[in-house]
Amino acid sequence: MKPCIRALWPLCFATLALAKPVKRDSPPNIDLDYGTFKGIADPVSHSWGYLGMPYAEAGRFEHAQLFSRKLEGIQDATHFGPACTQKSTGSILAANGTGDLGIGAAVGFIEEALYPLSPQSEDCLLINIQVPENTRPDAKLPIIMWIHGGGFEIGAPYAALGETLAAPGLAVNYRPAGLVQTAVETDQPIIVASISYRLNAFGFSASKEMEEAGLLNLGIEDQRVAMQWIKKHISKFGRDPDKLTIFGESAGSWSVSTHLLWDGGKQDLFRAAIAVSGGPVMVDGPERQQATFDRMVANCGCTDAADKIACLKKADHADISAAVNEEEYFLGASSLASTWTIRPDGKHLTDSPHRLAAQGKFAKVPLMIGDMRDEGTLFSLLTQLKVTTEKDFKDYFQSVWWPKASDEDMAGLMDLYPHDPTKGSPFGTGIFNNPTPNYKRVAALVGDFSFEAQRRNLLAHYPAPAWNYLTEVDVPSAGLLPNNPLTKLPILGSFHAFDVFFYMFANLPRQLSKNVDNRQATAISFVRTLDPNNHGRDIPYWPQWTGKGRETYHFLESGPGVIRDDYRVEQMEYINAHPDSFLI
Repeated sequence: MKPCIRALWPLCFATLALAKPVKRDSPPNIDLDYGTFKGIADPVSHSWGYLGMPYAEAGRFEHAQLFSRKLEGIQDATHFGPACTQKSTGSILAANGTGDLGIGAAVGFIEEALYPLSPQSEDCLLINIQVPENTRPDAKLPIIMWIHGGGFEIGAPYAALGETLAAPGLAVNYRPAGLVQTAVETDQPIIVASISYRLNAFGFSASKEMEEAGLLNLGIEDQRVAMQWIKKHISKFGRDPDKLTIFGESAGSWSVSTHLLWDGGKQDLFRAAIAVSGGPVMVDGPERQQATFDRMVANCGCTDAADKIACLKKADHADISAAVNEEEYFLGASSLASTWTIRPDGKHLTDSPHRLAAQGKFAKVPLMIGDMRDEGTLFSLLTQLKVTTEKDFKDYFQSVWWPKASDEDMAGLMDLYPHDPTKGSPFGTGIFNNPTPNYKRVAALVGDFSFEAQRRNLLAHYPAPAWNYLTEVDVPSAGLLPNNPLTKLPILGSFHAFDVFFYMFANLPRQLSKNVDNRQATAISFVRTLDPNNHGRDIPYWPQWTGKGRETYHFLESGPGVIRDDYRVEQMEYINAHPDSFLI
């Protein structure tokens, strides 16, 4: 070796030493073009959080715009900001009136879990970024943008009870940092962004006035502005702006499906999507919410105003909130016949999402989608009290849910969802878990219409690679107990939202639950590689869904396997074959 090259060795080693990342106990300040933000270290998840940063500004009943106002000084990003204005929950869930221990316990759990968030504000368009500690600015990690659920009425990116960084010790919440932690521990690092968006009347009002003003689906538009913020700013956090996966559950999953259809599928904001319990919704036009809008207008003293929207913009926040709280609640007797939801706007959504889906007008991006086995039970706890006879069943669904359905439409549907508890939800539990005569029947129909049929409609027309799954809940035991009815949760079964609370965000330890480990591992692999199989786990291969094989990954505590997506085919085909009758 030449002496001159040998002489360069010390300099080379010195250069490498300087290039080695310097470990820090606290996150560095992040400079964006509108402000500097100070984050917080989370010693539990070994992540850094930049919380409650504004991503957009929007006046009441106005379109959101990227935040650009200059903020002086260092901004405190160590706590989640206020939640968007919520619908009150406690008064609706306070009494169940049945004396049934199982229902009382379940309702009590819901009421506690959904205790109103505080503080709340209309100024709430905030984003939280959670990254592995000591992430280099040039790391170019892939990112998930989490869109929370809550029926477009309630919720926040950290859920109802707080999150590790902001409220240590509280459980039953979304915990995005838990996903970051698992990704780092398995040498598959990712970044998680989570957002707030406007809810209920503030984000999803619909009427002829709102339609004419071009102000439908403001909450969906908020989410898209958040994606634009990520595209513009996320590289400062060590993330690749071209590797965004949008990820939502329930109303967040309905949102994800809507983004796949927005503007006919033309988009450059995200490269993949994860839809957990929710597909292209079957909705009527904005006129369906006219009466709700009119009641809000009257409550605010704007009925005689020449410009009702202008009047509402000046109304007291308390008056609008009072009107919101007078409406039916999605965990109440009206269930998922939603008071506020996505509506076709004639521009970005030229028709109901379910009809656009049947035309295949999707963004061509890889998709992971699936459901819980018993999606409808959570939303039927109070509905069952109104539906005790055959006539009650027909009248309830035809008046509250589907006023456009004919008597013939309803007769066909009722034949497919008979008064037989062995065919109801929780499925596979025989005559048990049926506290009132029609509970399991109602739960089966609510779950199939609101989630399962939507997913089937999407998969039948999806133009890009898709992976489908079904998740069942067992008593977590690290797989030591076999999969059998004795390990099922009573009354609720494998119920809606259990997977995001306890599996995806690791509120149950991975060491205790195989579903936690496997759901997280496959999702992280999908986000990083656009394929759920690159995770290093000793579990079966997850094939793509095809129309012929209907391949479905079945998550169980005893271990996952591959099954066919062929349960209740006739029922869901009937729902999807009536696109003009069964609309909410």
